[in-house]
Amino acid sequence: MKKNRSIVKTFFISMSTVIFSLVLIVVILSVYQSSFDIDPTFREFSNGILDSLFAIRTSQLLFIAFFAVVISIIIAYFISSNIEKNFDVFHLYFHKAAHKLEKIDTNKLQFDEFISLANSVNTMIDSINEAHKELEWNQKYLQAILEAQTNMVLVLSSAENDIIESVNQAFLNYFEVESIEEFYYEYNSLTDVLKYEDLMLKDISINDKKWFEYILENPSITHKIVIERESLDDTFIVTASLVDIENVYRVVIALHKVTELEEQRKMFEKEASTDTLTRIANRLKFNAVLEQQVEISKRYGDDLSIILFDIDNFKMINDTYGHQVGDNVLVELSAVISESVRKSDTFARWGGEEFVIILSQTSLETAKILAEKLREKVAGYSFSDNLDVTCSFGVAQYQNMEPISDFLKHVDDALYQAKDAGKNIVVSDIY
Repeated sequence: MKKNRSIVKTFFISMSTVIFSLVLIVVILSVYQSSFDIDPTFREFSNGILDSLFAIRTSQLLFIAFFAVVISIIIAYFISSNIEKNFDVFHLYFHKAAHKLEKIDTNKLQFDEFISLANSVNTMIDSINEAHKELEWNQKYLQAILEAQTNMVLVLSSAENDIIESVNQAFLNYFEVESIEEFYYEYNSLTDVLKYEDLMLKDISINDKKWFEYILENPSITHKIVIERESLDDTFIVTASLVDIENVYRVVIALHKVTELEEQRKMFEKEASTDTLTRIANRLKFNAVLEQQVEISKRYGDDLSIILFDIDNFKMINDTYGHQVGDNVLVELSAVISESVRKSDTFARWGGEEFVIILSQTSLETAKILAEKLREKVAGYSFSDNLDVTCSFGVAQYQNMEPISDFLKHVDDALYQAKDAGKNIVVSDIY
């Protein structure tokens, strides 16, 4: 069995060999000098070998020095070469250990120092392998949990982008792909198929936050995302969690499909906010939209106007032709007006034969022009049963910071002025 030794021990053994060799040479030369080369007169004062040492010639001392240097160089070269060889072997094994986690074969090393380092590296490799096994088990465990979820679950690689790192099978099944790579091949990016409510995620800017950052910072809000896939639009409730492990961040996104529930909710919401006869917005919807538009006007200073109008002599129509004819007039009038208002405006039935239009970002003058066009359109329209129908209009513009009740009173006063002035006219409230 090979016996190892340390570099220091090898050095001292080698230097001891050199010193011993030099002493041996000196002794040999001394004996030789005392036997042959010492002057008889000088020999009388000599006393053995010690005196002979002082009689060694200069040439002989030079020979001894030369011999010592040569021997030292040879031994130094031998030691350095051996150390370098062992270092190369250690470096090769260390490189494999660092990249492939292969343990170092200590039988290939000679010096104790390298063997000690190799044993330390081997211990580290054992620890790393154990950690890898534990990590692999944890990953399989977590993946099994993800696969058990019927909801779609995906992990974003960091909190700074929306690159998908891993997904569960429910995600792959929904998008009909086999892997994340195939998903990116089909859809380019996650934001290409997701919409946050009515906005594309890639276009959303909520306080300069990315969509998932906004979700993370507002966990109390119910966040709904729509996935656009071919001709299908599915609604999901989305939740997000931030995982921080030693400053390495991951974002876990869970998507719970609520398409059917959302469709039912929208249907119920629409029914609750729609007038059953005319199928336009009802008073409840009008109040909600008006509050929202007033807040926008207060915050950004946008113009906001209202047109309030009713059917002239509507009671006479009901009394003369019956309520069914009166209902037909209400339905036809609603259809005529709906054709002339913008999608951004809200047209609602105020009650009875009264109607109201909320005009966002619209000044009083523009609202008056629209009201006049509507008045002319109604007066010129041929209603069923050959009825001649006209309407009176009141127009008002919201004055910043005034109560909504005052705003409505101004437009209501304008309508009454139109009625008192002979009907079938437009009156604007200027204050």
